[in-house]
Amino acid sequence: MSQRETKSAYAYTTIIIWLIGVMIATLHTSLAWHLAQTGLTESYRVRHLSLYYSRVFLCISVESELFPTLIATKWPENFVPLQSAIYPHRFAHANGNRSDCELIQKAIWTQVDNLGRLWVFDAGWEPTPSASDKKVEKTTKMCSPKLLVYDLIRNDAEVLRIDCNRYLTPRDSEKLIIKLGPSPALCKVEKYIYFLRPDDAHILAYDIVEQKWHRRALLSRKFQGIIEAPFPIKPIDIAFGQQRELLFADADGKLYATPNSQLKTKTKEVNEIANDLNAKKLQQTEVTKNDVSNSIELELLGSLLGPSKGMMVDERTGALYYAVPKYGAIVRCALQRNLTAEDNEIVYFTSKNIQQIFFGVGGAVWLLTDRLLEPNDHCFSNI
Repeated sequence: MSQRETKSAYAYTTIIIWLIGVMIATLHTSLAWHLAQTGLTESYRVRHLSLYYSRVFLCISVESELFPTLIATKWPENFVPLQSAIYPHRFAHANGNRSDCELIQKAIWTQVDNLGRLWVFDAGWEPTPSASDKKVEKTTKMCSPKLLVYDLIRNDAEVLRIDCNRYLTPRDSEKLIIKLGPSPALCKVEKYIYFLRPDDAHILAYDIVEQKWHRRALLSRKFQGIIEAPFPIKPIDIAFGQQRELLFADADGKLYATPNSQLKTKTKEVNEIANDLNAKKLQQTEVTKNDVSNSIELELLGSLLGPSKGMMVDERTGALYYAVPKYGAIVRCALQRNLTAEDNEIVYFTSKNIQQIFFGVGGAVWLLTDRLLEPNDHCFSNI
């Protein structure tokens, strides 16, 4: 293997974990995308990716900030001819132009909904504060964050644009957690996009159907038996369970769920999950406008192995996967009450920085690492 191919193999590392009963078979492979054909001439990092059949959408960052930050390519490249292109096109991006806030300044997140629409979060832009140019900062225009929606079925047409400046600022983007969901019945659109701001004991939700914003405080009686009053929870991660409940993890490695969770306990045998839930319980899961208390009280489920990143639930098995960046570990556990550290199983260790974990084709679990890549890096999985 050449020096460049070797660099690529370690620059973008992935892992597939197949679940067959209680047996685990692992296949370690590496993939990178050849982005030089898009006109990119400098090194870059992949911040986030999302999949839609054979298409993959990459949110990238470049040091000069003069290149578009959203790329569409193919997955996996060893089966489908590689075609990388700026999405939706070059003229939709600012490319360093801070005067036109209608353009995409910095795409940091994407996700495809059940109707085949690509949701893109543009973090916007604001000048970096410095003591030497305070006067300039006051007159410099700030580009607020926004959500953009493109129809992947109808020629990638832009169908919706949502201003997010009421609750979010460009400075939130580095540690902002965004999730679209939970997934509804087939051919029905997801109702909410959830946002977790850094060091905030609230959840922010955008109602896609009603086109309204909601903000709810998150509370839990995590010290029940000692102190009965609920305490605020500052979540750092979010996922969706099999019954559409919301799952939260905090910086202490504790796992919480919304009140309608139908989870097993260690003292009872596993029951089949009901296919249809009580409408009243479903309302407790979602952030509704009729919630007069303006808060959601969460149930403490137990402990993870540490502060998590990228939590996700396998819809087939109900298993919870998450990363613990502090230890470079990918962990799996059964989603249940009274969860302890012993109930968590480490399925993979890595020395690389974990950027994202996600489900690929056939239920495989993939790991995206935060490594510096060159535009000409190109590595197939069979090298």
